[in-house]
Amino acid sequence: FLEKQTALEKIRLNDDIHKPSQDTEKGEIIEYYKHAADRGDVQAQVALAQIYYFGAHGMERNVDLARNYFERAAAAGNPNALSNIGYMNLKGLGGLEVNNQTAVDYFRQAALTGDAAGLNGLGYCYLHGVGVERNPEKAADYFKKSADKGHAEGLFNFGVLLMQGTGVPKSVAIAFVNFLKSAQRGHVHGMYQASLLMMAGEDGVQLSYTQAAKLLKKVAEHGEISTLLSDGLESYLDEDYPGSLHRYLLAAYAGFELAQYNAAFLTERSPTVPLVSNPDAIIYEMYAHASKQGNLDSTMKLGDLNFEHAPTPRYPAAAAHYKRAVDFFSAEAAFNLGTMYLLGLGVPQDAHIAKRHFDTAATLGVDAKYPVFIALLGVRLSIAGHHALVEAVYDAYRAVSRALGGGWVTVSHAGGEG
Repeated sequence: FLEKQTALEKIRLNDDIHKPSQDTEKGEIIEYYKHAADRGDVQAQVALAQIYYFGAHGMERNVDLARNYFERAAAAGNPNALSNIGYMNLKGLGGLEVNNQTAVDYFRQAALTGDAAGLNGLGYCYLHGVGVERNPEKAADYFKKSADKGHAEGLFNFGVLLMQGTGVPKSVAIAFVNFLKSAQRGHVHGMYQASLLMMAGEDGVQLSYTQAAKLLKKVAEHGEISTLLSDGLESYLDEDYPGSLHRYLLAAYAGFELAQYNAAFLTERSPTVPLVSNPDAIIYEMYAHASKQGNLDSTMKLGDLNFEHAPTPRYPAAAAHYKRAVDFFSAEAAFNLGTMYLLGLGVPQDAHIAKRHFDTAATLGVDAKYPVFIALLGVRLSIAGHHALVEAVYDAYRAVSRALGGGWVTVSHAGGEG
């Protein structure tokens, strides 16, 4: 239905993100849809309805216009529009009066096409006796049909009936499966119910505080503080970097991995922001937090920061981070680790182990082809005892890397921790 749950602004900052112009948004998206909708394109009518309902693509929210486009698409028999117009009649949205019978009629038309949202809508009506006589068994049947189609709300609702034994035989274990499936589709209430059952560890549900905590963290991330992510992104696109960093830091200290990465990124790009008195400490802290939550980019950044640390590189720490990144199948990390073994930077010098890592890099990433080709020349020279020529090979590699715009480590056999 239209009242979908809040979507997080899961956009990882990079130098290529720019704010689209209003002309681009309205001219290339909205105007295209309007033109197509006026020509009777049903999919364009549905798209416009959703844009106006949610206020997407920079458009001001207009529920009345959304209803208009949904009604036009529903008249053409579009299942999505039928179920959403049913919902708007059920809730009295878009200038409509609440009309339960009309809502049921629309849900029924959508359900006849196999539409999962329409099936879920009918389940709701039969469960609560809205526009039809209350019938928990029929409600359960419709919820199950919706759930079988993978509809997040249908999965959750069928799970509730299974847990209560309403309209179906009670089964907490099967209810848990439905909650978990709805959670995997982003349903916040499904996440919460699944986590409660995991913490209880009863009625056939395996006890797991670790998994429950992960789900509860996701639930928390959909709370009011999640608006900091969208506000931080908006400030970044408006080039208000101090304001963006402030919002991302607040979300970062609340445990948002994405915010931790973005706060580190912003501090690296704008180290003179008045908000930050010790930018290096913030950068390391934020990347470290994000890395612990499994973010590969942050793990790679920690490796790079330690490798390039001034005045003295911290090679052992860099190698440790690269090793962790290799476990997450990073070709670049494997190449960097091979380089460190070849030159004995922070790890014992070993050309054979270096070759193993270079081969891994070549397997994991197509971009590794040229760096690995040159690196293997260095391995052969090292194994043959021509250590003095290894640096010459890497001078050639650095030239190739710059020409290709590569992001691979370009090391020199300089001093530092061994």
